[in-house]
Amino acid sequence: MSTTSTELKIVEGDCQISLVKIYAGTTPRPRWQADGSILLTPMAVIPESQLWTLPEPHRSALEKDLT
Repeated sequence: MSTTSTELKIVEGDCQISLVKIYAGTTPRPRWQADGSILLTPMAVIPESQLWTLPEPHRSALEKDLT
């Protein structure tokens, strides 16, 4: 899902920005940069009740971050 195109987007009155369809259904993490730009990084969200399904050492690292 890598794109390198540059598009101009307008923030609507309800403060929302529409992204291209390839990002539909994803969970982006916004990171505000010092220059005022916003970097959106796609993320995977794992419910806390499903942490047991992850292999070690990933499970322990995430459990440690939650406490």
